[in-house]
This record gives sequence, structure tokens and C-alpha cells, in this order.
Amino acid sequence: MTGQTVEQAIEAFAEAAVNGDMAATLRMTTPEGLAKMADATGSTWFKYLSYEALPPSPDGDGYLVEISYETDIGPRKLRYRFRDIESKWMVVDAERLD
Repeated sequence: MTGQTVEQAIEAFAEAAVNGDMAATLRMTTPEGLAKMADATGSTWFKYLSYEALPPSPDGDGYLVEISYETDIGPRKLRYRFRDIESKWMVVDAERLD
């Protein structure tokens, strides 16, 4: 297991998105997760301004978390699946909820 809790990983991921740190978000995302995030967010470019993450819930071998973002074009709500891969919490799936 990673030295970071899933809650810490979720906060780091969302903070990176809000801070525009794409390199950090990519390091925390599998290729499959990246493809799902692209599908979930569509082809529209927007800036994340703030976020609110609900507590994660266990789901199989990972955790699901809903994160509501305020963006420059309005609210976006996404559900991510985080999984411990090689001792690092990674986004492996994403879907848009709104």
C-alpha cells in the first residue's frame, strides 16, 4: 500500500487540477483513466476554480469519490475511481455526473 492515504491522494489530485498542474494530474492517472477523463469532460477547455470532494467510498479494489468543481464555464461534477497501483493511488476511471 502507498504511504499516502486515498483521501490525501484525492485532495492532491483535485488541488493539482485547480492549480492547473497538468503534469501532477497525469502522474496520478492511468492511461485508461485519462481516456475516461477525456470522455467525461468533453472537448471543451475550461479552468478549474475550486472544488469540493465528498468522502470516498470503498468499491471493490478501489474507492469512488465525487468531486464537484467550479469552473470558468459553470459547475462540473465528476466521479473518479482511485485504485492502489504499485503503491500509488491512481485514477483508473472517471465519469461526469451532471
